[in-house]
Amino acid sequence: MYREAGLKLDIVHLGGDEVASGAWDRTPEVQALMQREGLKTNHDVNGYYIRRITDILYKRGIRIEGWQEVAQNHSPEFNRQMAQRFAGINAWSTVGSRDIVPYTIANDGYPVILSNVTNFYMDMGYSWHPYEQGLHWGGKVDEFDSWSALPWNVYASARMAYDGKPIDVATNHQGKVALTQRQNIIGIQAQMWGETIRDFDQVQRMWLPKVFGVAERGWNAQPDWSLDLANTAPYDSARHQYNLKIGTRELPLLSRMGYNFRLGQPGLKVENGMLLANALYPGVTIRYTLDGSEPTQNSPEWTAPVKLTTVPPVIKARAYYLGKESVTTLLFK
Repeated sequence: MYREAGLKLDIVHLGGDEVASGAWDRTPEVQALMQREGLKTNHDVNGYYIRRITDILYKRGIRIEGWQEVAQNHSPEFNRQMAQRFAGINAWSTVGSRDIVPYTIANDGYPVILSNVTNFYMDMGYSWHPYEQGLHWGGKVDEFDSWSALPWNVYASARMAYDGKPIDVATNHQGKVALTQRQNIIGIQAQMWGETIRDFDQVQRMWLPKVFGVAERGWNAQPDWSLDLANTAPYDSARHQYNLKIGTRELPLLSRMGYNFRLGQPGLKVENGMLLANALYPGVTIRYTLDGSEPTQNSPEWTAPVKLTTVPPVIKARAYYLGKESVTTLLFK
């Protein structure tokens, strides 16, 4: 196929992740292989497989790629021999106790492609809203999460854990593996898994506008606001400007070009008997209801604080902009 296309096959991606523990341990073939080759554990079988495949491919000028599991927990000797045979390792673990994985692999000599689940998984939902499309096993990923990724400080790339608890980005690196082989962080990659995708409109909605953050971080791995993470003012200011450009420049362009995109829901709160609301971008229309019904384009428009004589059990609001509508925000009494 490559010859017919006039191309050279120079990389094969092995995958290598999500092998269930114990899946092969008791098969007669694996047992015989372990006895024949002197392999003591299932991980030894994994290493044997990687070595054998790379032996076949490397002498043909073909390097391999794989997910982080193929490069973990090997001996220094194995890493020295195998790392040069890899074109890239996709490292997805960037939160919790496994956030050390990308830098550990890079320090072991492997070329790492940061594929952070907390920043670059396009199939994660934009929020935890029950009607928001997307998965949530890795938390949520919106346009701010992708933009907040920091290749040179992976411990500050996620500002929220899988369970929604905040992460102190100024101190999260303390006591963890430091990146000593910076040259081995070779790039970033956004990915979308297709098992929940039903049509191309959904693909566009899941990518837009969060892909703008991927582009920003691919071009600039160390933005000015990341130099002093203890000071939140530069981050907040840059985040505001980034969001403003999305809402006033990028989304109108996408709309004119006929692309689908996701519109974020409005914020709601009641303070001193007044209903307050806000939207992500200038020009967004907010429609609300006080009787528990779903907002429509015919519902009252929120333009200024609304005085409530009594606070209803639930207040609902929805944003409208450039022909798109958001999921409904619900504020319970």
